[in-house]
Formats: sequence, structure tokens, C-alpha cells
Amino acid sequence: MMYEHFRETERPFVDDVRTLYDQVVQYHQEKMTDFLNRREQEIMKTIIGKDEAVDLCFFGGSAQCERKRAVLRPSYLKDEQCTWSISILGASFSSKFVNIAHRDVLGALMQVGLERRKFGDIFVADNQCMFACVSEVEGYVRSVLTRIAQVNVELSPLPLSAFIGPPVQWDERHVTVSSLRIDTMVAVIYSLSRAKAVTAIGKGLVKVNDCPIEKANVHLYVGDEISVRGLGRAKFLQAHGLTKKDRVRVVIGRRLT
Repeated sequence: MMYEHFRETERPFVDDVRTLYDQVVQYHQEKMTDFLNRREQEIMKTIIGKDEAVDLCFFGGSAQCERKRAVLRPSYLKDEQCTWSISILGASFSSKFVNIAHRDVLGALMQVGLERRKFGDIFVADNQCMFACVSEVEGYVRSVLTRIAQVNVELSPLPLSAFIGPPVQWDERHVTVSSLRIDTMVAVIYSLSRAKAVTAIGKGLVKVNDCPIEKANVHLYVGDEISVRGLGRAKFLQAHGLTKKDRVRVVIGRRLT
């Protein structure tokens, strides 16, 4: 597999996808991943392409989910319904006394000793928070996660039909940038100077697709999710070629809700 279209940090995932593909083709096995972010989903689509030997599909618990599990299986099974092994857990709270946000739930989940890939989307609305997880960790998570944002909670299983979050709103902007380097993009998205963007990267405050970025020259791809600690989340939505001055036309979205 050629690596030129992928970051060095993405190569282990590329290798994993190729291994899954080989197992499906050679042994006629169905393989399922943990939850993938949008970039990882795009990598799988790029590698698998329109291969007629396999069927690739994604699901995260509901149609609006961004993080999804992938199933890779022999193409003759494409009309069979997948068993996704996704559990939905939720807890109620009183917004009169506490304000629980997405970051609070994510922070609590990251304290239970499991990797982010074991969890899907997180929704918080109407005095309730809920999230998706791989079914095999449901019992463990319910037993150990008892506090969110200093509030005692009791997680309960919910049906997939209840896993509907509030509409996500993005502030979309069409801009031009000198390059698709992470320092340049962070500076534009968050209205920072280039120097401050580089400093934030050096301090480990910047993540791309939930992975900390250590180098300012990392190249971004369409679909990448960017976050800066304390400044919120954003996405690289589209790229539309070059201007006459060789600047890149891009569409970026900064999350409002």
C-alpha cells in the first residue's frame, strides 16, 4: 500500500485497514471496527474504493452521528442486515443546578481507562446527556462512570431510537490560506497570529481528529476535525483549488453548538 496520500501518524491505521481487507477477502470473514472519526472513515473509503469483492458500510447509532463504526464484509453479504453492537447510555440532570456540556461528558469518559475509539457521539440537551459506546464495554462503563462535572449520575441504557441530539450549528467561512499546514489553518480558524498558533501546537493544545499534534508543519486534509483547548472545535470542510496568487480556497466550519 502506498502511503503518499496519508500522514505518517495515519500509517498504522492504513495498515490495519489493509489487514482487515485481506482477512475479509481471503477468509470470507466479516470485520467491524471501533468508532472512527470522519478522517478515518475517509481513509477506509479511499483504500477500499469501489472494490467489488467487499462491502463497506458505516453506522454510529443514528443518521446524524459523525463518529461511526465500520463493517467490512464479503460483497455477497451486502443485502444482509448488520449487527452493529452499539449501546446507548444516558443520564438525566437538572439544568437549574448544574450545566453539563459536551466537554464534561467527554472528560468523564476519558477517565474510565478506555480509548476514545470505544465511544461514539455525545449528545447533551434537555437535562439529559447520552453517548454511544461499543456494546462490549457497556457494563464496565455503567459501573465506573458515576460522576460527570462533579455531579453524581446513574447511567441507564437507552434505545437507538432515542439517540437524537440537537442540531449542530457551524459558522462556515470561505477563506483563502497560504497553505494547508496546521499552524496556518489554526491561525485563520481561531483568528490567532501565526506565532500564537505555533505556540499552542508546541504546548500540546491542538488536536487533529482527537490526536495531539506536535509539529506545526502537519498537512490537513478535507474532513479533518481540529480542536484547540479552550477555543472549541472546527472542521476543514472543503477545498476549491488555487487563486491566481496560488492561495488555497477553503471552507472551514467552527462549531457554534
